[in-house]
This record gives sequence, structure tokens and C-alpha cells, in this order.
Amino acid sequence: MLLADSSSQHKKIPPTKNVMQITIKQGSENVCNTFENPPNPSGKGFH
Repeated sequence: MLLADSSSQHKKIPPTKNVMQITIKQGSENVCNTFENPPNPSGKGFH
């Protein structure tokens, strides 16, 4: 049982890394967009 659990966890690791990479890429793109198009002083649409 423990071996099956550990093997299933190892299979789940690569997708998690891919998700993290995608999230980081989207986050960096959002930061670039924020610098290129600064939010209004009122702060609308920033969060």
C-alpha cells in the first residue's frame, strides 16, 4: 500500500511543476502588463 501511494504521488509531481511554471509565466506577464499599463490612481481593476 505504501509503495502504491508513493508511486501515485510521484506521478502527480510533474503536472504540479507544469502548473507552477504556467502560473509563474502568467504572473510575470501580468507584472509586465502592469508596468506597461499602470493602474489608475483610484486603483480600480488592480486586484
